[in-house]
Amino acid sequence: MVGRTKLAKNNYDIDMVKEVYLDDRHFEYHLRQFHEPYCSTIHLCNFVKLVKRIIDVSLPYKAIDVGCRGTANIFHLSKLLPKTSWVGLDWADKFFELGKKFMKNVNCHFIKGDFYKLEKIFGEKSFDLVFSIQTLSWLPRYEEALEQLLKISRGWVFVTSLFTDFHVDVISKVFQNIKNKNGWKRILSLLL
Repeated sequence: MVGRTKLAKNNYDIDMVKEVYLDDRHFEYHLRQFHEPYCSTIHLCNFVKLVKRIIDVSLPYKAIDVGCRGTANIFHLSKLLPKTSWVGLDWADKFFELGKKFMKNVNCHFIKGDFYKLEKIFGEKSFDLVFSIQTLSWLPRYEEALEQLLKISRGWVFVTSLFTDFHVDVISKVFQNIKNKNGWKRILSLLL
């Protein structure tokens, strides 16, 4: 296993990131998340509950979780957004079968895909709600991945990479609004 310190020092080595996250020990981590949501998921759901005052949950949204791993976050979020059609995207499909066992009543399909090519895969402004949970801080060139999240969103972008159940070193940039060639996007950061 690659140590977290080494990973943090060499954050441009995507193969190192893959080695860590395809380790079988992470299967148990993701399995537990369905039964006992981790603090990060609980706080994310609480944050979405606050935002529900702005988002009309009676609408049939189209949402994606980029970096969905075992899809437990979609599982828990789907209870708050029951009419939402979900896409779970990850660069490795190793944990998709785990998610399918728990998500029989959730409108979700899984895609193995590249975080840096989201616009090419889905097209511009293809999702109402875009989630990336504890993913960006582990990616080399996270700025490019964030730009892709903004490109596929026609509404909200939820990014949590400022806290984790692991010990990590991270440099975070928090923005209220970002203007790109497509216009302004609202980004809300959750600091706990």
